[in-house]
Amino acid sequence: NCLRTFSGHSGWVNSVAFSADGRYALSGSWDNTLKLWDIQNGNCLRTFSGHSDIVFSVAFSPDGGYALSGSNDKTSKLWDINSGIQIRTFSGHSSKVNSVAFSPDGRYALSGSGDKTLKLWDIQTGNCLRTFREHRKRVSSVAFSPDRRYALSGSWDNNLKLWDINSGKEIRAFRGHSKSVESVAFSPDGRYALSGSEDKTLKLWDIQTGKCLRTFSGHGANILSVAFSPDGRYALSGSDDNTLKLWDITYAIVKGENPKTEFETADEYKQRIASLKKEYITKLELEYQQRLQEQQRKEQEKQLTEQKKEQETQDKIRQSLSEASLQIEQVGNYNADTEIYPITINNNTQNIKIPRSEARAFKENWQTVQVKGMKQLKRDLINYEYFNLTIIHPITGSQYPFGEQRSIEGLAQIPAAATTTKAITPPALTLKNMKFSEPNNNGFLDAEEKGKISVEIANSGQGSAFGVILELKNEVEDPSLTYSKNRIVGEIPPGQTKTVDFDIEANKNIQRLNRSFVISATESNGFNPDPVKLNFETFPLLLPDLTLIDYGISTASGDNIIIPGEVVTILVRIQNRGQGKGKNVNFKANLPANVFFAPGSKENYSFAEFASGDFKDLEFSVLTNPKVGNEVNLTIGMNETNTLNSFPIKLKINKPVRTITEFVVKGKELEKIDFANVATLTIDIEKDIPVSPVKNKNAVALVIAVSDYANPNVPDVAYAKQDAALMRIYLEKTMGYPPEAILPHNPQELMTAAVMKTYIKNKLPAFLKPDGSSDLFVYYTGHGAPKTDSGEPFFVPQDCDPNFVSDISAYRMREFYQDIANLKAKSKTVVVEACFSGQTGDGKTLVKGASPALLIVDDVFKISPGCLLFQSSLSNQVSNWYPEKQHGMFTYFFLKGLKGAADFNKDGVITAGELEQYINDENDGLPYWSNRTWTRPQTAVISGDKERVIVKVK
Repeated sequence: NCLRTFSGHSGWVNSVAFSADGRYALSGSWDNTLKLWDIQNGNCLRTFSGHSDIVFSVAFSPDGGYALSGSNDKTSKLWDINSGIQIRTFSGHSSKVNSVAFSPDGRYALSGSGDKTLKLWDIQTGNCLRTFREHRKRVSSVAFSPDRRYALSGSWDNNLKLWDINSGKEIRAFRGHSKSVESVAFSPDGRYALSGSEDKTLKLWDIQTGKCLRTFSGHGANILSVAFSPDGRYALSGSDDNTLKLWDITYAIVKGENPKTEFETADEYKQRIASLKKEYITKLELEYQQRLQEQQRKEQEKQLTEQKKEQETQDKIRQSLSEASLQIEQVGNYNADTEIYPITINNNTQNIKIPRSEARAFKENWQTVQVKGMKQLKRDLINYEYFNLTIIHPITGSQYPFGEQRSIEGLAQIPAAATTTKAITPPALTLKNMKFSEPNNNGFLDAEEKGKISVEIANSGQGSAFGVILELKNEVEDPSLTYSKNRIVGEIPPGQTKTVDFDIEANKNIQRLNRSFVISATESNGFNPDPVKLNFETFPLLLPDLTLIDYGISTASGDNIIIPGEVVTILVRIQNRGQGKGKNVNFKANLPANVFFAPGSKENYSFAEFASGDFKDLEFSVLTNPKVGNEVNLTIGMNETNTLNSFPIKLKINKPVRTITEFVVKGKELEKIDFANVATLTIDIEKDIPVSPVKNKNAVALVIAVSDYANPNVPDVAYAKQDAALMRIYLEKTMGYPPEAILPHNPQELMTAAVMKTYIKNKLPAFLKPDGSSDLFVYYTGHGAPKTDSGEPFFVPQDCDPNFVSDISAYRMREFYQDIANLKAKSKTVVVEACFSGQTGDGKTLVKGASPALLIVDDVFKISPGCLLFQSSLSNQVSNWYPEKQHGMFTYFFLKGLKGAADFNKDGVITAGELEQYINDENDGLPYWSNRTWTRPQTAVISGDKERVIVKVK
């Protein structure tokens, strides 16, 4: 049965060949090409184009990696099977190449030509090593002996010739055909040869003697091709009579080598030949099996070598993954309609979309533009492929990704199926000190602001870490946030720490939300550290409010009367009364009919930025004609990146108008933007914060906020950042604390165990007055937790797991209060927004197996005079969050009391006792709203002098 037809050539197919593993086939055609075929599905995998004329002969290299072709263009060519690339051309024949063959070791090639010669070629160099010249007519077929010692050729001179490869000499000629020899072949053991001829016969020859052992007749036309079966028992022939014939050659071989003896009868001879044939077939089968086993052994060695080579290649490719920096070679003309620049990088032109607002500055500064991305070696281990490329605007810093954007996860990792015998000394990687920073240091990533997320990765192990890649991931993706998702660190030797920065930017559509980012790392050999998490807030866009403040005129006559035909100078003042900065602001004077710009007058004004509270003066010179009427109604048009407006100006004709010298600024003083005070429409404690007339110059405060923890499995403290930020404002405005005495100076500082203890034991003493005249205020918001074996309470710092608190990893409550009690100060107020029940503010389990009954807090704080403690809940209660108000529930009522709600007698003075009464009001305070919101009790604990004045608001 015909199993499969391979269609694709556009001309006759002259030659075919199987790969050694039987998976692929080659064909050569009159269409000047070779084709590679998949035997299983019949697909054409590759077409090899390069010959300028008919391809007469094709051959596979023994390892299946290369193809050899001979052509009517007088050349042979070597091809790479995998890539289809033409490796080299063997030139030297003066006529067409009819036949080609690989040596069994793949190092050499033979070619037979119409120029009556065959040539031996070195595959690696392409050099012709030897030319064999004894044929009298064209060489039609060539073959290597299995041991590579001999070459066999068939010619139109009716002969076969056997050649010594090393010397180039003819060993013998095989004569017997009456017409041209079209095809020759060696037997698998190299002892015999086959030839097919135009005389319609197939002949079997003894290589050693040159004797023709048998002539096979039966074809009705030319025999064009012959071959031995792999076990050497059969011969196959193909003819112009449209048939193939299979011949048993074992009888001919045995009989040819064992003639009848003089005293042997015909029957005895027949029996002897039959017996010898049986022995010979057994011998052939054994030799065939041995060849197969040897072939399998070599194939296994080849596979192991290829696997090793492939592993080395993949290792080099993985280890080559690195950050790339490229240069722009050319920038074409900008298309303002599509906002596209054609930009050439690495000889490749890309269409990059750049907003019109940034296009001009980009064109003017393109030679300083940075192009950042990733690169990795290609399989040739010479050239690189580039991806995840981004153009960075040299002025604005805006980023424009282009080209292939791929995830690099796994690109530097060893695949699960890969094995290695290399000994590895493992690294020990740790991610730590994750920080968020932004330019204005307000603790928020503002709209249209660029910030950085930094993290340290340390190797405390004995071995180097290889191919280290860090990935930054937003737990809830938001298109209004763009950030660099990956950073390649590469190798980290033992004992070294590297700091990695991720750029992050919020666009103008950003909303105020708490953002959670996780940084993870991968290492080539799988020694990955635990991930870490960071929380921070984003802040929405503050729009500018560009307002016409006033305007005036002046005239050459000084009478400030607009007279037709005379030049009038108009001065317009604009103020930005909004809290946002104006960007790319343009003003244009729009004149009505009969009003014209005077020579030299400006018509437009442009400002790249217009800061909050700033003023801009716009001056225009105009003149009117007699048809102007009694009034000029002109407008000043304004457009800004996010806003549009128009300001009308009315000027009377022939009547005095206020002069420029009388110009009065009616603008208002803009208050400092209070970023914690933006949610004032819904959260009452964040608006109209009272300002105390009393300033406490000697007061010192420490605000400790732990909102997110290094261990991503530890739940966040939802409103810790808001609580701390607002507490700092109340300390400064309402309680009169100097801002420079409110610690830490960087509100984003990570409160690890070491940092917390350093502030209380070392930094606070340095700020407190030596004579004890300072007032001290300490606020803590974060997790509290019991020690699971003893139930003793601990404050949980940022780098601590609440399930494993200790004096090293956490801050024991008794020690915390004792350290504060030991400080030298006139008064000491401690406010704690934390519970020690083993639960979070939304009631989830924080510490596995914690027993709230064990959490009895000793009142060590009372041992020091002047101490006052506000604890957010009883020891066995949860300190609840207040989602509606976006704060901790206790902190909300504490600050609302400070704002004035606790001033029951309206004397402008709020004492600790009044605060306690307000906070713990059963009807409208903390206990009521805790039960209403969460259906569980919460009562604050206030210990100390309750007559103490906390704040004076009048």
